[in-house]
Amino acid sequence: MLALVRTALRRKAAAATAVVLVFLVAGTTIAGSGIGGVFNLGRTNIVNYLTTLTGSYASRLLQVTNTSTSAAAVGAQIKASYGTPLQLVGSSAKPPFTTNSGIKVTNLNADRLDNLDSTQLMRAKRVRVSSPAPGTTPTTSSSETEWFTTTVTQPAGQAVAGFAGEATVTVPSTCTSGSAVDLFVYLDNELVLSGTEYFATSSANLTKTLRLQLWAGARTFVAPDVATARQVKVTFREGCNPETWTFQSLKLDFMFIG
Repeated sequence: MLALVRTALRRKAAAATAVVLVFLVAGTTIAGSGIGGVFNLGRTNIVNYLTTLTGSYASRLLQVTNTSTSAAAVGAQIKASYGTPLQLVGSSAKPPFTTNSGIKVTNLNADRLDNLDSTQLMRAKRVRVSSPAPGTTPTTSSSETEWFTTTVTQPAGQAVAGFAGEATVTVPSTCTSGSAVDLFVYLDNELVLSGTEYFATSSANLTKTLRLQLWAGARTFVAPDVATARQVKVTFREGCNPETWTFQSLKLDFMFIG
């Protein structure tokens, strides 16, 4: 009889152990560990194998939204101890990703811009200088006379790369055929731009555009170590009655690169 009781107890213990093992295995699966495990929210899920989500849908297949108002809130984080954390593989006709933000991303290293390496790019800045006021009639003179003087700042580390400009001039009715208006632009007393417009009697009281050209002997203004103010002086010379012709406007462009 005692032997029968012991045999029955052993069978019950074995059955109980089997039940416990079943629950332990089930518990591991529920916790998301192992191949074929269920992904559980709010818990650490571990699997040492590739997990794939595949589907056909006309929008995103997976979306993660964090509604926290904390400044430290993050929608999703992808980490890799040694390899590449994120690999984006898409159509060659589509951008690899899109964003609705124009905020600069700290530590983002963009090696190329329009397929140009950073070593092929230079900083450029255009500075425009305009005449003091529209409808200006310069002082009467048939020799080169100063019209106005101003300054333009050459940025640190940038050289003067080019100059351009144009003026609109109203021709006086008293101009004779072959009369001309000359305009000169000096940068730190170095002639850099000049332009000439010839007038015929038939063009009296007509507003014309005088385009300034780069002076052939203009020197190069090298990049300074610190921002430097350059003097801009505009002079003119005319060949007809200066009392009646008028500069309507003058625009000068200085280009700096470096």
